[in-house]
Amino acid sequence: LSLERARTLLLSGDATAAKSAFLDAKQSLSNVYQYLKGQAEESNTWRIHNYCEGLKQRIQERFRYGREQGIDFTDVLQSYGYQSETQYMNALQNCLQTAENAQNFGEAVQNCWSVSQMVQQMEQALNQKINQHQGQYGFGGSGSGGSGSSGSGSGYGGP
Repeated sequence: LSLERARTLLLSGDATAAKSAFLDAKQSLSNVYQYLKGQAEESNTWRIHNYCEGLKQRIQERFRYGREQGIDFTDVLQSYGYQSETQYMNALQNCLQTAENAQNFGEAVQNCWSVSQMVQQMEQALNQKINQHQGQYGFGGSGSGGSGSSGSGSGYGGP
């Protein structure tokens, strides 16, 4: 509306009023831009957070399933330099926090990709251990009675 008013004033020869109207229009556009930028940043923050939560839940599910089946993941964890599930989950949480606290979206996406690789590697190793255990003891583990899926749960496309 301000742009149309400025155009009309300019065409009618009132350059001073037209300049003022153009400045008003510029300020309005700047306000809209800032609003849209804020909305995009909020959306990106939400998307990154949800993606990180999904990664964490995915690996927690693998550990939970293994515990229910009586599977000892100590050797798997140690092969990646962790002494326990808790130590791995703490390291993962630190990486997730880094991703969520990134200064810009590009950095956050790069951090998410790195964390995704960390989770995917551990998930594959855990699934291999689960499959070995099931091959040795049969599906259902060593009499724990738990049920669940040994699928990788992959399919996360990214933030």
